[in-house]
Amino acid sequence: MSETEVYRMRVRAVSSEPEKSPSLQQLTRATAKFGQEAGVLISLFSCNFRPRMMSTALPYGSLTSQEAVDVVKVLAPVQLFVVIPARNEQDNIGITLASLTRQTLKPIKIVVVNDGSTDQTAEISARYADTINLPSHDESYVGRPELARILNTGLERVPDDCDYVLILGADHSLPEKYVESTLLRMIEGDVKIASGHVKGEPYHPEMPRGTGRIYDFKLFKSIGFFPVNWGWESYVPFKVMQMGYRVKCYREVDAGEMRATSISRKKLYYHGKAMRALGYDFKYALGRAIINRSSSMLKGYLSKDVQVYKDVAEFVRNWQTKIFWGRMEEILRHKGRK
Repeated sequence: MSETEVYRMRVRAVSSEPEKSPSLQQLTRATAKFGQEAGVLISLFSCNFRPRMMSTALPYGSLTSQEAVDVVKVLAPVQLFVVIPARNEQDNIGITLASLTRQTLKPIKIVVVNDGSTDQTAEISARYADTINLPSHDESYVGRPELARILNTGLERVPDDCDYVLILGADHSLPEKYVESTLLRMIEGDVKIASGHVKGEPYHPEMPRGTGRIYDFKLFKSIGFFPVNWGWESYVPFKVMQMGYRVKCYREVDAGEMRATSISRKKLYYHGKAMRALGYDFKYALGRAIINRSSSMLKGYLSKDVQVYKDVAEFVRNWQTKIFWGRMEEILRHKGRK
């Protein structure tokens, strides 16, 4: 579905809804000026009367001016916050934060959790964001339960009236339409967790990538944010799906660029522990270990010191079975067409 079709669908929905009086947290004033290319510059004032600019480069040229204004009505009241964990990221954090300032739908606030950096990460972050400085420590927490605690520290700074929160890696630079494009699709499809897709990475429509995920904040908070356990990042979308809500990765939404992910024995071992915690079926875990040619991953899965998420383990196994047979059906259909 094209970007314009997404907007038109949402515009029709908005146009059919009864007119509502805006609350204090909603739009109190919006002005629009349509230029030759039908670009829009909108000044939005929220309840704290801080001006918020939404300068869009979306395909409004193919919409009527009224349709474009209706699209603005959809996004104008949205309260979006961003939380970024960072550790010794002085070479990347400035680029990442600058990409957020260029978003066509700008966040209300950015929170950077500086995890004991010994470089200039804190100083650079302070130019753009509310920065939380944690004590220094020797070991990296990437892939470990401790990183969940660090992110939760930032999430606790987000106010209750927030609508959505974006979790972003310190090395992840977003295209300028990322937030707006993703949120429009989430609102249209009543999706609770979503991300775009990084070209060249594996894709599954129900598995939004970790950095770049946008969460429905109130639902996210209701489940206690991230659990401090192995597999914490995958637990949340599985839990949300188990609750009956939709989770999406939008292949057509460009998620931008980041540092290439390195693979090490330690990371594969951590991944094995995460699979164990989430209740992955042994055959599935064994298959993943074989594909990755990693005894470390299998060793992590067989660890005895991992706490299993009893609330979602059965759901995860059933979901894996459904995905497996769905792929088998696709393969058989493809062979049948030959």
